[in-house]
Amino acid sequence: MSPPEAVAAGAPGATPPEVAAGAPGATPPTPSTAAAAEGLPARDDVVALADADPRTTRVRQALADAGAEADVVVLDHVARSPEDLADELGVPVGALVRCHLLLVEEEDPFAPTATRYGGEPDEGPWPPPAGGAERRAAGDAEVPAVLVLAPQRRRVRATDVAGAASGLGVTAVRAATPHEVLALTGCAPEDLPPTGLPTDVLRVDVVLVDTALGDHAVLWAPAGRPGTAMSTSYEELLRITLGHPVELS
Repeated sequence: MSPPEAVAAGAPGATPPEVAAGAPGATPPTPSTAAAAEGLPARDDVVALADADPRTTRVRQALADAGAEADVVVLDHVARSPEDLADELGVPVGALVRCHLLLVEEEDPFAPTATRYGGEPDEGPWPPPAGGAERRAAGDAEVPAVLVLAPQRRRVRATDVAGAASGLGVTAVRAATPHEVLALTGCAPEDLPPTGLPTDVLRVDVVLVDTALGDHAVLWAPAGRPGTAMSTSYEELLRITLGHPVELS
């Protein structure tokens, strides 16, 4: 049997104009249909994608293993900037945690010495010397690294990090490039979480936590994928990451 032909507007059996979409008496669109009409994934779909994402799964598992109160939450939208995210969460930008990945290196006078928000080097040649992903491609099972947790927009210099970590057995580090962060963790730099990182190719030897984060009762950190975050406190962040408090200028 052939499918029925569409009923023209105004013909017998057609939907009366007064109950057409948007008209009085029409069934209001659900969030799913509204999102679909705008070409956006429905929130239920976004939550399902986040729940199935191995990056957020690792973060959730790490939090559970540490007995943390924090958990991963799915936000209403992907923030365009730290200020946008802070507005959505109702917190100051300083309460947002940025996770910086620095690779342990031999002393290299040509290595970049600093990074700003966005992973751009302040000085030094571009691209930086081989490391991280290149060493992984060469067959190294694990790449040693230092993870620095600091407020958004806080400047993090590799030289300052090396000085703060020198008593912990680290003498020289350089900022990982965005490509290296993605290759080693599966996360974009802005989505790098403070815990739950993969351990098959990356070995985080030291975690440094900026004491400036202690100025806020509630902190929000990335959870591995865009549109997700985890809330925690300064004390819990130190505990679940085995972090060392440091004062970064």
